[in-house]
Amino acid sequence: MTQFSAHFQKDAAFGETVRKRVFDFMKENKLSKRANVGMIAKTCLLFAAYVLLFLGILWNPFQSIAWMFLSYGILGLLLGVIGMNIMHDKVHGAYSENSFWNLLLEIPIFLIGLESSIWHIEHNILHHNFTNVEGMDHDIHHRYVFRFSENQPKRWFHRYQHLYAPYIYGLLLFEWLTVKDFVKVIQYRKRNLISSNGRATRLFIQILLKKSAFHFIFLGVPLLVLTFHHWWIILAYGSMLVCGGFFMTMVFQLAHIVPDVRFIPNNQASIEENWFVYQLQTTSNFAPQQSVVTKVIGGLNYQIEHHLFPSICHVNYPLIAPIVKQTAEEFSVPYYCLPTVGSAIRAHFRLLKTLGE
Repeated sequence: MTQFSAHFQKDAAFGETVRKRVFDFMKENKLSKRANVGMIAKTCLLFAAYVLLFLGILWNPFQSIAWMFLSYGILGLLLGVIGMNIMHDKVHGAYSENSFWNLLLEIPIFLIGLESSIWHIEHNILHHNFTNVEGMDHDIHHRYVFRFSENQPKRWFHRYQHLYAPYIYGLLLFEWLTVKDFVKVIQYRKRNLISSNGRATRLFIQILLKKSAFHFIFLGVPLLVLTFHHWWIILAYGSMLVCGGFFMTMVFQLAHIVPDVRFIPNNQASIEENWFVYQLQTTSNFAPQQSVVTKVIGGLNYQIEHHLFPSICHVNYPLIAPIVKQTAEEFSVPYYCLPTVGSAIRAHFRLLKTLGE
C-alpha cells in the first residue's frame, strides 16, 4: 500500500460547519489556541515533580528498597503524564508558536527519553492522516502477537490476547527507549518521510546520544550513588518503564481500539468519505465528565476533538466538545463516547477477546 486518502471536499458541510462554530466560539470567548496560564503552571509543576522525585530516589531518606521501587513506579507514571501533556501538545504546535519556548520544551521531552522528531512523523503525519488504516497507522500495528481489527490475520494464540495484552503493554516502553526510534529512522528514510540520508544519519546520532544520556541519568547514576545491590536498582528502573509503558499504551488504545470505531483494510488507496467524518468514524472519546482524567492525560480522552483540531491546546477540548457533539448529531455523523475510564477499558478488552475468538 503506497498511499491512502480521505476527501476534504466530498460532503464538506460537516467539516466546514464544525470548524466555523468552534473557531467562532473561541474568538467570542477570547480563548487562545495555545497554552494558557493554567497549562504553563501544570507544565512547571509536572517538571518539578519529576525532577524532585528522581532526586528523592538518589537521596532515599529511608534507605528502603520499597521506597525506591515506589518512587521509580511513580516516576514512570509521571513520564507518561509529561509525554501526554507536554510533548503531545508541543509536537502538534498546540503549546506555543514561539521557537524559543518550543526549544525549552525539549528539555522535559529529553528527560522522558522520547524523540519528538520521530514522534512527529509517527503521530502527526501517519496516525492523524491515516487513522486506523492498516499498514499506515502504527497505533494499530499488531506486532504479530495481537489482532486489533478484523483486517489483521488471526492466529490460534489470539484467543488469549485479552489475557496477555496487559503484560505486553507494560513492555512497550522498553522497546520505545531502546530500538524503536532507530528502526523508525531507517523505515521513514526508505519511505522518504525523512528527506535525505544526511538528515537520517544526524537524527540517528541525535537519538543515540539522547537515549544514552537518559539511561545514564536514570539508571547509571543510581547505580553509582545508591548502596543497594545493583540488581535491585535495575529491577526498580525496569518497574518505572513497565508502569510508564502500560499507562501510556492503555490511554492510546482506549481512543481507537474499541468496539464501533471503523478500521480500514490495506487493500484500498482511498476512502470515499469526507476527512472530518472519517476522523469521527475511527475515533472514540471516553470519560468526558471526569475532569481529573482530562487533566492527567492531557485531554486525550477528548480524542475526537483532538483529531479535528490537533493544533488547539488540550485545555480547550472540554469547552469545544459540546459544539462538536451537537454538530455531529445535526449531520448524522457518529460521535462515539464511553462514559468512564472503566467502561473504556472493558470495551477495549472485550474487543480483543471478540477478535481472538
